Amino acid sequence: MTVEQAMAAYMQEMCTSRSPKTLEWHHTSLRALRRYLWRQYHLTDVRHLSRDCLQTWVADLHLVPSVRTGATRTVSTVSAYARSARAFCN
Repeated sequence: MTVEQAMAAYMQEMCTSRSPKTLEWHHTSLRALRRYLWRQYHLTDVRHLSRDCLQTWVADLHLVPSVRTGATRTVSTVSAYARSARAFCN
């Protein structure tokens, strides 16, 4: 299964129990993760997703400007992105 397919399945599963705003937040966070995994590792297969990849992504989040706003992310935004990734991986 690809990372994109796994994320789509996760989001579909959440549609029944989460608010639209929560879904939007998870979508934004996971889209950023998917872009990072492709740019840094050319990772597409969810089986190759590792703890090291995720830890590096979280560490780099405050350094890389947001695609949408161009601003660097705050500590609270980085924490929220990390929570989304953790929920997806669980």
